Amino acid sequence: MRCEDIKKEMPHYNAVKELQMTAFPPEESFSMEEILRLSKSDHIEYKSFWKGEQLCGIIFYNVGETMLYLFYLAVPVKVRSKGYGAELIKWLMKMYSDKSIVGNIESLGFNAENEGQRIRRFAFYERNGFHKEPFRLIDDSGFYDIISTGSAFDEKEYMRLIDELGFGIYNPSLQSLG
Repeated sequence: MRCEDIKKEMPHYNAVKELQMTAFPPEESFSMEEILRLSKSDHIEYKSFWKGEQLCGIIFYNVGETMLYLFYLAVPVKVRSKGYGAELIKWLMKMYSDKSIVGNIESLGFNAENEGQRIRRFAFYERNGFHKEPFRLIDDSGFYDIISTGSAFDEKEYMRLIDELGFGIYNPSLQSLG
């Protein structure tokens, strides 16, 4: 799979933009302009992955000292269940082998309309080396379980990485579950 930085000038930018805008609910998504502006930072990356002309996935993440915060991972509907999501995670693990990877998923166990989707999403991450941390992120859009590949969770670094992605105006809270 070929990896490319996402930029407006790239040949298949519209395919990337369509995936970004359809993969995440509006309340959980930044605009493409915001994402592109953030990705100009030295430690915030926005990548696309391709097989030939086929978009296989996108990832948007922030790299810290001991962890990498995976904000978005998306695979186009027509190529899901072909192993591309797992390949993206393996790529991150290889590129950042000295860091744990952390992310958020919609919390399980709230009898949400999409509970089945939430369970499948967690199972995907669990198959790919993630586990739930004993913390939950809470913001205006809901509750999110924190998942990680690491053995130690640094709350301060996690919140710093989120703050950098939130333009300093996103103020979620962290709830201990333990």
